[in-house]
Order: sequence, then structure tokens, then C-alpha cells
Amino acid sequence: MRNNSIYNPIAKMMLNEHSSLILENEKVDSLISKMSDNALNCFKIINFDLAPKRERNPNIMREKLSSISGSKSVKTLTSKLIDYSENSELSNSKYHEAKEEYLSALKKFCKALIRTAELSKDKESEILKRFKTPPANLQNALDSIAERVKEERKKLDESSYFINESHIGFSTRLDFIKKSLINLLSSAEGKNQKNGYGRDWKRIFLELDEKRRVLDRPEAGYSERGRKSLEDLEKQIHKFSEEFNNALVQSVNKAIQTVEEDEEVIKVYSDVTELAHRALDDLTRAKAQQSMIFKEILDDFDSKEATVSKSIFPLSLGDKDSDKKICGSRLITNIQKALSSIPSASDVMSSEGGINGVYNTALKAVISTIQKIEGNKNTNGEIDRTILDAILYSDWVSTGDKKAIKKSLESIMDRVEESSVLSFDDIVSPINESKIVIKNSEFAKELQIQYANALEDAPKDYKNADYKKGEVYQLSKSLRKAYRINVEDEDFIREDGDLKSSYSPEFIAAWNKALSSIKDPEDYCYFYFEGGLYSICHETTSLKTPSNWPKWKKDRKIEESDNEDLVDFLNNYLKGWKTFGMINPEYRYTKIRKLISENLEREELKYSEAYTKMKSSIRYKDVPYVDYEDLKTDIKEAFESIIHKNRREMDLDKEEFVGLNNFIVALSNSITFDGDKFISCLKWIHDNVLGEKTSKKISSEAFTSAEQTDKETGNLLTFDGNSLMVLPYKNLLKKMDIKKADKDCPDSLSGFRSIINLNTSDSPIIKILARNLGYITSTLYPSLENHLKRINTDSFSKVPNVIPFKCFDSDQK
Repeated sequence: MRNNSIYNPIAKMMLNEHSSLILENEKVDSLISKMSDNALNCFKIINFDLAPKRERNPNIMREKLSSISGSKSVKTLTSKLIDYSENSELSNSKYHEAKEEYLSALKKFCKALIRTAELSKDKESEILKRFKTPPANLQNALDSIAERVKEERKKLDESSYFINESHIGFSTRLDFIKKSLINLLSSAEGKNQKNGYGRDWKRIFLELDEKRRVLDRPEAGYSERGRKSLEDLEKQIHKFSEEFNNALVQSVNKAIQTVEEDEEVIKVYSDVTELAHRALDDLTRAKAQQSMIFKEILDDFDSKEATVSKSIFPLSLGDKDSDKKICGSRLITNIQKALSSIPSASDVMSSEGGINGVYNTALKAVISTIQKIEGNKNTNGEIDRTILDAILYSDWVSTGDKKAIKKSLESIMDRVEESSVLSFDDIVSPINESKIVIKNSEFAKELQIQYANALEDAPKDYKNADYKKGEVYQLSKSLRKAYRINVEDEDFIREDGDLKSSYSPEFIAAWNKALSSIKDPEDYCYFYFEGGLYSICHETTSLKTPSNWPKWKKDRKIEESDNEDLVDFLNNYLKGWKTFGMINPEYRYTKIRKLISENLEREELKYSEAYTKMKSSIRYKDVPYVDYEDLKTDIKEAFESIIHKNRREMDLDKEEFVGLNNFIVALSNSITFDGDKFISCLKWIHDNVLGEKTSKKISSEAFTSAEQTDKETGNLLTFDGNSLMVLPYKNLLKKMDIKKADKDCPDSLSGFRSIINLNTSDSPIIKILARNLGYITSTLYPSLENHLKRINTDSFSKVPNVIPFKCFDSDQK
């Protein structure tokens, strides 16, 4: 059939005007608005709501949002949204499926926006406009929330205690819903009736947050009314969050429906609406997953709290801090200390030893009195959870004593959560501090053809990018050749042809410079670039993964680091290592945990409390990191207890020497952070507990008995290749190849020399202790020192350059 409009100028002009009207239809603009809002919200949920604490930082979000809003094309904009989201980590692995659904929804919204932009340049401008103001509003919301949280912490005068992430109780639940409300408030910015979302959602969540703030006081958690109010608030948040999620989905549905009802418009935009429908399906599944996890986490809180309460309570006459159910947590001691603020109670308790960690008749009398004045019919003098809550709620108990009791409860929770001792019976290799060489996998087929196709399909501005197209190709080729890493160009480049956010042209060039300059790749593990130490031979290397703490802290804008920040850094550092300080971290955790558990089961041991305190040395399974406060308190106290530090005569016997050996080996490759830098835990113990004077005193009391019974001493810990070994010492002697240290003790640990010199003792226990310590100081500690130099370095000159862990200076001209 002849199309007259092609030949008739007037008809052709009318057709063009009609097409223009379709493309500029306000219904389409509404759809663009809602798709953009939801794409940005998916991005925010992945990069902020579900992210770990270090990523929930307004400054980090500012960089991402600024980069997104500065995009010059829709394809670049959507590539950035997806790239940032794919690289975002999770605060809780339970959110994995939800993140995948959100990411899938985001990708479909992005495709729909790209398709819309392809239909009309005007629509591309409209989309870019939609990503100017909303990201700025989101950033302002995050800044405002962060400032409010900061003010709340100041008012509470306890920077982290009642709003931290602990194991159990009121404060944990409150912290969780506080985090949830922050997520909802930041998502609700601009979502109101005027913009098509049915209600003013920000105002609703602000009202809920005000209710939360009323509960965010220390005493609120210790009253039945406070607990009931918290439970009601949790239900309200869950209800309104689900309604809010439905409103987000319905806003897009309504916009799609209005487009689909216009027969002319839908002919042009049918594939856009189809993508939007599919994105909503994914979004609905994601919201359902997230809602389920919200409820599951709250249920977990209930379960854990019930488990702890059942495990501990009631406390009654005859209980002691050394009992298994209290497990050295000093719970009774801290309760006694809190009660001693009542003068008469202090006098009564003083008559039976004062604050001594024993539930004696004096303490029973104090509790019976409290029960009586509270009007309880039952005045049995036992402490149940209700009585403890009442004590904690009282004004006469200081904030410090409340904190101490809570810390005791959390310590017990650690024990309750450990269901059994793990065994690790894998065959381990001989001692070898080795780097990881990733196993080779089959090279990609027809590489040159794929590369040529990638260049052909790339956007025009790809060839005019800030980096040469051959740089990425050369990098992936060099990594495959030098270290047999299976990487391709696509691992570094976004869909729009530009580099992923984790890389820069300068970083790629520096990495290439290192690879092309070194003669023997097997001699090198690192390259140094602009203040950062980076793995030269790992597929996850990027600007986000420096191996030195100063650069890691600077890039993440960490002002005050906490244990989560420090452990995250160490997890990244260890990605390229099988061992740390000659010992595999997982083997270390498993064996020390086994030793502590088995020795705690021996009722005849006198130092069960000291072993309980040493649990602090394995708080983190994947990294040999010890919290500095734990080192200065629990672990120091464990060492001082086992060597009778504060006695004039130490009077050490077999059990004390076994304990000393075990504690030294447990800390041998552990590190901590002293507020300024990472340091060796054993070096700290040497400087603050077991100095030269103390060590000489210990060695002078070494017994000479060759008796080989272990019933009253507990098991020993020693080295076994890149693992540890736990055995009764009479069996240990048969399996342990006890050799003298082949090098002298370094001056920094010279205080240990007097103990090391006991390596020829007739006593098997003394001999094992001396030679373990000799091995640590002469072989293991120098390796640990090199790790610490890398971790703490802020210049290339401070990096240890020893084969096979050398570092190339890419900054060198």
C-alpha cells in the first residue's frame, strides 16, 4: 500500500508533529520519573541500607551520588548505578537473595531508561535531569540523619554503648530498628501525595523515629513498659514499611497503566513498559525477602535472649563467678559492685569478704530485701531476670556498673552461642610462609577475536577515554601470563566502555608498570602507588583494596576506627596469604578453641577463669586479631593470674607452666591496634607483663621434676607445621620435634631469654615452654614483624623488600 505521507510534504510534517507529541507525552514523563525514583532507591538500598557499617557513610555515598549525577549520558549513568551496586558488600549474609533481586530490578529499570533515551534525545535530557535533584535530596537526607545521630550520642554521653551492635537485649533491638528507620527515612525523601505516593511517608517515619528516640535511654530497657513499647514500635515499623514498599511499586504500576491506556504512545513504548513490569516483579520479590529477614532477625533476638536467660538464671546461694554457667564473666562481682552503692548493703557484704564474686548469704540477704521492698510475695533471695532488670533500672546504679553487668551478660552469650568444639584434622603442610598462587584455569578462547568485537561494540567515546585502550588489554594479558590469573578486559570495564569505579587510568598504568618492570614475578607480591600498597598478583586488587592501613583508612574516610573497620581491613590483607606469622588463621582459631574448651571441662584445674579470659584471643575466627581493651584487661589478667604476678613469691607448679606455655603460643601470631598502629600482642605482653625481671623470676622457680602425668595440668599447645597441636604433654613429647632455636632472641623480646635458656631442662613441661618460646622469637616473630611493617607503612621506604614478598615502587620515575 502506498504511504502518501512520504511524498506529501504537508502529510509528512503532520506525521512528524504527531510523533513528537507522542514522545513528549506527559504520561511518558511520569513513567520516567517513577522509574528513575525506583532505580535510585534500588541503588540506595544496595549501597547503603544493606551495606556494612563502613559503607553506611554519608561521605562515601556523596562520592557515588556526585559521580552519578555528573553523568553526561544515560548509558554512563546506568553503568555507574550498576557498577557501584555490584561491588557493594553486605552487612549480613542473610540479605544475599534480597540484594540479588534488587540488583536484578535495578538492571531492568536501567535498561528501560536506556531504551527511552534511545527513542528521543529530549527524553535522555529528562532522565539526566531526574538524576540531578533527587540524588542531592538523598544526600541532604543522609547528612541530616547523620547529624541527628551524632547529637543523640552526645546527649547520651556514651558514644557507642547503648546504641551499639551487641549480642542480646533491649539496646540491640533498639539499634536494629534505629538502623531500619534511617533506611526508611532516606528512602522516603520526596515520597508524598503531591508526587504520587499516596501519603507523606517521610512524616510517618519521622513520627516513628520520635517514638524510638523516647526509648533510646539507658533506663528504658529495664522496665516492662519500655519493653512493651519497643515491641509495639517494631510492629508499627514492619507494618508501615510494607505499606511504603507497596506505594513505591504502585506508583510505577500506575504510571505504566496510564501509558498502556494510550494506544498511540504504547506502540512506541511497549518494550519500555515491559521492562518496567519485569523490574517491578523483581522489586516485589526483593521487598518480600527483606521483610522476611527483618522479622527473622527480630525473632533471633528473642531466641538468643531466652537462651541466655535460661542458661544464667536464677542466680542463687553458692553460685560463683568461676562456675561454668557464669564462665568467668564476673557477673556476680559486677552485681555486688552495683549493690554496694547502697551503704547498708555494702556493710553487710563486707562482713563476708565484700565484692568477691561469690553468691554468699550476705548477697542473698541483700536480694531478699530488694524483693521485699518491691512487694514480691517470693523473697527467696535469688536473682532472676526480673530482679536484675529492676536493679539496672534503678537510679542508684551508676552507668558504669550498668555497663559492666551488660558486658558480663554478653560474655556469657559468647559461650552460649558456641555449640561445640570444632575439629580440624586436615593434613597440614610443613612450615612455609607462602603467597597464594591462584590455580590456573583454561584461557578464554579466541581472545583476539573477542577483544576486537568488544572494541567494535563499544560506544564511540571509548576510544577517546582518559586511558589508552591497550592498557587494560595489556594488564589482563600480563596477569594471565605472570600469575596464571583468569581475568579478561571486561573485568575492569563497565558496560559504557569506561573503567569501573574501582580503577583509575593512573592505577591501571601503575599496575602495568610494575608487571612489565619486574624480572621474576615469583619474587614479588606487591606494588606501591600513591601511598597505597597493593597486591600485584590477586584478581581482586583495586583502588578499594590497599594492603596498608593508613591508605585504607584515608580512602574510606574513617575518622575513628572500631573493631569492625580493623577486622575488615585485615580480612582484605589476608586474601593473598595462606598463613599470618607462619600460622594458618583458621587452624589457629580451631586449635585454641579446642584447647580452651577441653581444659575448661577439667574440674580439677585451678585456673579455669584464666582460660575463660583467654577466649578474648579468638573472638574473630578469620583473623588473628585481638581487641586492645581485651588485651589490656582479660588477657593481661589471665597472664598475671597464671604466674601469680602480684605475689612476692610466685610459687609456680606444673599447671602454671602449662598455662603460661598455652597463653604464649595462643598469642604468638596475634596482633592488636593500639589506637595509632597495629602491634604484636606478644610484644605488648612482653613489655607490660612478662618483662626481663618477671621472666628471670619465673625461670628461677622452674621445677625439675620429670614426672609425666597430665591429670592436674591440662593439655598443652604447641606448633605443628603451619598449624597448632593440642595434646596431653606426655603424648606431645612423642610427636613434637623439640629443637633449639637456630637464631638468637631479638633485642625487642630480650626479656624472654631467661625462659628460653631453660630449653635443656629435665622437666618436659619446662622444655616445651622454653623451646616454643625460642621458636616464636627466632622464627615466627620476625615474619610477624614484616607483616606489621607492610600493614602500618605510609611510604615505600618502610615496606620490607624480601624475596618472595618484594614490592615494586610504581611511583618511581
